[in-house]
Amino acid sequence: GSGGINLRNTNNVNVAAAGNGSGGTIYLDATGGVLTIPTAGGASTLRASGGGTGAQNGGTIDLRGSDVNVSGIKLALVANGSDTGNGGTARIIETGTSGITIGDNPGNFCINVQSGLNGGNGGTVDLESQGTITVDPGCLVTNPRGANGNGANITLFAGTQGCGGNSGNLVFTGNLIADGVGTGN
Repeated sequence: GSGGINLRNTNNVNVAAAGNGSGGTIYLDATGGVLTIPTAGGASTLRASGGGTGAQNGGTIDLRGSDVNVSGIKLALVANGSDTGNGGTARIIETGTSGITIGDNPGNFCINVQSGLNGGNGGTVDLESQGTITVDPGCLVTNPRGANGNGANITLFAGTQGCGGNSGNLVFTGNLIADGVGTGN
């Protein structure tokens, strides 16, 4: 339908592991309408991180809508691995033209999908919009943190999606780096 989702606050949206375990999944799909996430105070995080020891992988945060909007302070999407676990996945897909901004300002998203401290691969980020995607690499943290690990997988798609689509741009405010470490790719 043409409805939407208005998430009232992020205080109770946490699918991180409480003990030993991988992170869970947050999936908010308002494809026929606008997904609005208001943020206020210090409660501005959607969390799906692994926890404990061993290969505890980060989970998935998947946000979809005709437009995906943050009102208020920035919204952090955190799906880190724990110990030797891989970084998780953060995905924002919008079919409208409002665009997606990764940055440290109000109304922006800040993404953290690193591996665990002792190993694992960098995480996955997928951003798609008919509008412009602007990325401040300081708010796109995707690297492996151990001695060995593959780099992140980052997909950015802005603008025309088929004939007659809109022209969006990819704008970077710094160098985007998705390197592996040690024996990683």
